[in-house]
Amino acid sequence: AKADLSIAETDITFSKTNPFDGDLIKVYARVFNYGDNDMSGYVVFLNGEKEMADRQPISLKPDTYDDVFIDWRVKAGTYNIEAQIIGINQPDDNIENNKTVKKDFFIDLDTDGDGIGDSKDADIDGDGLTNEEEKIKGTNSLITDTDGDKVNDKVDAFSLDKTEWRDTDNNGIGDNIDPDADGDKLTNIDE
Repeated sequence: AKADLSIAETDITFSKTNPFDGDLIKVYARVFNYGDNDMSGYVVFLNGEKEMADRQPISLKPDTYDDVFIDWRVKAGTYNIEAQIIGINQPDDNIENNKTVKKDFFIDLDTDGDGIGDSKDADIDGDGLTNEEEKIKGTNSLITDTDGDKVNDKVDAFSLDKTEWRDTDNNGIGDNIDPDADGDKLTNIDE
């Protein structure tokens, strides 16, 4: 009698193809029984050398398959997820196909929560300035208010100075220290 459980890289799938940091996803594995006997065992999922969850039991009739899954709270990065068949109830004729690795599974950040991963988002923080504009302006493309004055970088005339945010007369002097904020030749005090 032939005994052969098998798993391949294509047999590892995910509930989301493009998850973001912090998402809870399912990792699935499909195990095939190419043997002539009923077989049982377990599937273990590994991230590197570390087991990701409890071992999942499998039970297969000849010429069938069994699906198992685990929940995984993802963190940003690139991962090689491995699935191994272990604890088989009888010797397997071909142990070479009892483990596989899904390589380079990428988890992106979505800083602004707009559904576009940071690696593809032209405006990572969602403040209305593109990442390139923020680089030129010197602001932080990961936060909407670089200087912490509670004014969005896009509308903040002085986005690197927390004491200023408006320049009504466009003279380069912030309204808070400009003696004539509106530029009408009357001082703020006179007005």
